[in-house]
Amino acid sequence: MPNAKAGGLPHQASYTDQGNGTVRDNVTCLLWQRAPAPRRHTFTDAQAYCARLNLAGDGWRLPSRIEVMSLVDTTRSGPAIDTAAFPGTPAQFFWTSSPWAVTKTPLRAWIVNFYEGLTSNAVDQSGSYQVRCVRGDSGSGRPAYRTVSGQVTDPATGLTWQRATAPGTLTPHAADAYCTGLTLGGRAWRLPTVKELATLVDDGRVSPAIDRTAFPDTPGTGAYWSASVFAPEPSQRWFVSYNDGITSHRPLDGAHVRCVS
Repeated sequence: MPNAKAGGLPHQASYTDQGNGTVRDNVTCLLWQRAPAPRRHTFTDAQAYCARLNLAGDGWRLPSRIEVMSLVDTTRSGPAIDTAAFPGTPAQFFWTSSPWAVTKTPLRAWIVNFYEGLTSNAVDQSGSYQVRCVRGDSGSGRPAYRTVSGQVTDPATGLTWQRATAPGTLTPHAADAYCTGLTLGGRAWRLPTVKELATLVDDGRVSPAIDRTAFPDTPGTGAYWSASVFAPEPSQRWFVSYNDGITSHRPLDGAHVRCVS
């Protein structure tokens, strides 16, 4: 998962303009359509648009929730994206290919707001939103988590997670201190970014929307703090709710904590 260039975190975002209307993400190795689709589409039409796109070749598809979120730069807003790599990106919602796990009518799907980076599953698939297509391996399938001594390693991201949730709920500053003071497996721990937290979301589940075998004590409701500051209002922090997997930035008195290394 690419992190912002500022802050000294690993896997800092890096893009290469291919000069043919496409941009290569040098961290994920995905190839992106540089300019968004000329008009908005419904969920079904967005999938069809990407499938028939011929831009420096074919093989394009509508990206998943986590793929679209990989482009978000939470240190920016209006739009929350690298504007040198992706100029002209509207600060609006973009479709993902990920339907919401709850299959009640009307069917819903995940969207990502490039005003600030919020993700939501609250939209009807008949709605009309922006589209940016992607090309590359989808990475679909079950996570290959490895669990050892209270730690869970995700080979797909290279991140190792604290398996257990920290006791109780904490303020953002207490969450920072808890993670930097954690002694587990001889590792250096920190509070994860909101994008790193979002890699643990399981789109096929709710309450909690996470792998219950790897992270068995995750509550069905409640938010988890991230280290990411909300760019339009720096007094607020981003969080992930594993009730359904949304990312948001509402003021909270306290939230759960899971550290990363």
